[in-house]
Amino acid sequence: MLHVIQALICSQALVSVQKYPLPLQNGTDAMQLEGVGPFIAKKLDKLLLRVNGQLEKARKQKEKRSREENKENTRKTNGVQEGQNQIASKFGFGL
Repeated sequence: MLHVIQALICSQALVSVQKYPLPLQNGTDAMQLEGVGPFIAKKLDKLLLRVNGQLEKARKQKEKRSREENKENTRKTNGVQEGQNQIASKFGFGL
């Protein structure tokens, strides 16, 4: 019977969180919602830390890929310019 009560409390808290129109910053903020007490607030804090950590990791990976792509594009551009300079110099044109 205790599991049924816990499930009802959690489902009530979940509905309240889902209906809340703003992003939750932490579990303490969530405690103003119906069905969210200290236990669920603590669980939300842990979940938010994990999700925010994953988002930060994804953002850093994206930035790294972007830097690598920029380096590769610069290398390719420099190679094209070098080739153009060699052709121009071969035919007596100064670039």
